[in-house]
Amino acid sequence: MLKSKLKYVWISFAAIVALGIILAFKAFWHEPRSLIIKEVKIESPHWHGKPIRIALIADIHADNYHMPLSRVKTIITKTSALNPDLVFIGGDYAGGHFGQSHKPGTSLENRSDDDNQLHRDLITAFDPLAKNTPLGAIAIMGNHDCWWSCDETRKAFSQTKVVFLENRNHHIQQLGWDFWVIGLEDDYSQHPDYGLQFSQIPSGADVLTLAHNPRLFYLPEASMVFSSRSKYPNIQFSGHSHGGQVRFPIIGAPVTSTPYTNETIDGYMFENSRTLIVTSGLGETGLPVRFGVPPEIMIVELKNGARASGSSRRIKLR
Repeated sequence: MLKSKLKYVWISFAAIVALGIILAFKAFWHEPRSLIIKEVKIESPHWHGKPIRIALIADIHADNYHMPLSRVKTIITKTSALNPDLVFIGGDYAGGHFGQSHKPGTSLENRSDDDNQLHRDLITAFDPLAKNTPLGAIAIMGNHDCWWSCDETRKAFSQTKVVFLENRNHHIQQLGWDFWVIGLEDDYSQHPDYGLQFSQIPSGADVLTLAHNPRLFYLPEASMVFSSRSKYPNIQFSGHSHGGQVRFPIIGAPVTSTPYTNETIDGYMFENSRTLIVTSGLGETGLPVRFGVPPEIMIVELKNGARASGSSRRIKLR
């Protein structure tokens, strides 16, 4: 009887250990190196132009572990192959795990020359997206980019054809489209000003907002400086959340870095007629781990609709 109990205990222990090894392999190796396409279809009463196909990528977090330059270039090639009309690049290009995930470890001065060059090379690698996409590519700053170096990030983008926006707007009027894009500064490391940019755009124009942090979709303390014409963006594209980076069935992400992480795990959410679109991103910070939230390239098909509605699906690449 005792031997039977001991055998059961050892079998149970071995099964738990085996399961732990499998889950660790998935979280620390397999899933961070996987890639999916998330297709999101959005109808919005705030979009009046012809349908548009937008690729959204964010949170690349370059490193020499899961996100070396070779993989970044592969992701860029696959993004172009999806034939978007426009590409949004939503910030957080600088990478680093553990102590390099936050200040002061993330700053340029505290990194090796190889790390700093990797971050510069990553940004200049976006150039083909701007050249090969009909409406080009538009990028913004993420908090990790300014924590690394705001100036070096700007300098690297200046060597590309990518339109880099920091509290600026950009008018696109070509190929039958006529709309504006507002690119905001990061709210953790800079000072976003949506109202100022919105006030410079003609009344009634279609406006898309690119903001690294989803929380800018609704910040009560920021409403005082927003324009009286529109307190908040009607259609906002963001990253930053990583989908929680670790998600479990039923309970979702136990740790989140920003509001709306669980609400936008399908890629979008609505607030009345307003739309927030959030990608779970591509890289990691802190621990080099992803579980239940594979890296993704998001494709958004946006068109006019009488009310805000949407759907999404995942396509696994490898």
